[in-house]
Amino acid sequence: MSRTRTATRRPQGNTVLFFVDAYGVVKAGVPRSLNFGLKAALEQYCRKPAPVVAFLRRFLWVPAHHYVDDFQTAEPSFCRGEEVVGEAGPKRFPASGQAMLWPTYDLFGFRSLKVEKSSEWSVPSAPFVGTVTDFSVLRSDGLIYFSIKPETRVKALALVDEALRSNELTPAVAGSLYGKLRWVFCLGRVALGALRDVKSCQYADREREEWALEFSLSILQDFPRAPPQPAVVRFWKRGMRPTLVWSGAMWEPRPGLPHGFGRIGFVVKAPPLDGHYDIFYSKAEAPQEFLAVLAGLRDQKTFIHPLEMLGILAPYICPELAHLWQGADVIHFGDNNAANSAKIKGVSGARDLSRLALILHSGLVSLATQIWIERVCSVGNIADEPSRDDIDTLVSMGAVELGFVFLDLLARAGFVP
Repeated sequence: MSRTRTATRRPQGNTVLFFVDAYGVVKAGVPRSLNFGLKAALEQYCRKPAPVVAFLRRFLWVPAHHYVDDFQTAEPSFCRGEEVVGEAGPKRFPASGQAMLWPTYDLFGFRSLKVEKSSEWSVPSAPFVGTVTDFSVLRSDGLIYFSIKPETRVKALALVDEALRSNELTPAVAGSLYGKLRWVFCLGRVALGALRDVKSCQYADREREEWALEFSLSILQDFPRAPPQPAVVRFWKRGMRPTLVWSGAMWEPRPGLPHGFGRIGFVVKAPPLDGHYDIFYSKAEAPQEFLAVLAGLRDQKTFIHPLEMLGILAPYICPELAHLWQGADVIHFGDNNAANSAKIKGVSGARDLSRLALILHSGLVSLATQIWIERVCSVGNIADEPSRDDIDTLVSMGAVELGFVFLDLLARAGFVP
């Protein structure tokens, strides 16, 4: 309510333009156009191309998009129709989505688009606002790749390098760095956990979080240095079966243990070449050192959420299962909403969950693993049994137990300086 009252008391503001006319007289007026440089001008201008894009998508089935006043019609060459030899602009390929943009713009009464500013027609790899849409293997493999433009990646790397070199990150620079990197990494969730530490420097003490920030910047530095894996949209059904994964965890307070007792467990059903699933499982107790570091990251009365997140991560960093994840389709079942959400979004308001999500997505991207996480109730989660040291059901199913230890997890997660 206080915010509403403050807004209603604020007087109306206008932008006043001063200029000198042809006779040397100083004049002033309120412009009727949008002033470049004002935040409100950008938001107001986007009301213009938004209905154009909506019309193209819903009535003409054109996969169009816009970024402020730049339009894109992402379409492969075989969708552009017959070429009219000798024509230019929208008349060259009149059945294409790009050609349909011109009459739609005229239909809405907007100023005609400039032919000389139009992009090349239906190229195999179409760049647009920092990204590249690659149709080159759509017909052969049924795949479309989305990647970051090389020059955009180089600019992002320069920003991170400068932040590490100067060893200083002011709130203003942190905000700018976060905004630029958030755009660069829009194609995936691998960097969102690391970006959280950068964003926190806008509002928190730089010295208090120095080691965490340096770790996150080093992750961001490594990611754009080599070309990242592109995002993939698949149009053909794959012949292979998905790998099924369940994960679970438990935690309880115990006398004599300052941070209580916790254990994680996971179960993996991997389809081999003969069509039959192989079943693996593992269980491991969380060492007190690990729980102590979690307690240092944030105040928490129970450690069940980070342990559940660790249970999601565990099978993908288990050395004995490394051969399963390359290019695999995975359906992962978990019963903890907070951990599931952190995995899906790639980031969480809790730093420990964000750090574990960062490791998870870094590994999945490097292995080109496609993962879908699904909610399962605790009663239906078979991984809850090994997390409670109950393996009778899994043994009766012929499951193979794997060893999983926490040895270098703290260092890999960057929880310690």
